[in-house]
This record gives sequence, C-alpha cells and structure tokens, in this order.
Amino acid sequence: MGVGRALLRATLTFAAVEADEIWVEAQAPVMTRAATAVRTISFMLITSRDLLTLQNFSLDRSAEVNI
Repeated sequence: MGVGRALLRATLTFAAVEADEIWVEAQAPVMTRAATAVRTISFMLITSRDLLTLQNFSLDRSAEVNI
C-alpha cells in the first residue's frame, strides 16, 4: 500500500470517527430539550390537578361553614 492510500485511509477513518462523535454531541441537546419539555408538562399537569383538588376541597369546606 502506498503512502498516499495510507494517508487517505487514515483521513477517512478519522473523519468517520469524528462524524460519529459530533452526531452524538449534537444529539445530546435535543434529547435534553425533549426531557425538559416532558418534565415541564408533567409538572404543570400535576400542579394544576393538585390546585383543582385543593380548590374543590376548600369550596366543600366553605359550604359546610354556618354563619
């Protein structure tokens, strides 16, 4: 194998490895963004459910108060 082919093979191998690493690094922010969105939505749903439960409980208790 000539020096030119060896350099070409080394360059292509290096480029393939670097491309894979860049793809993994580029994918991380997308996955983080998606996980954050899921956490935010679930927090909002749970919080709104808890607030509605508390509001219903408060309304039930206030209906029981006799003045």
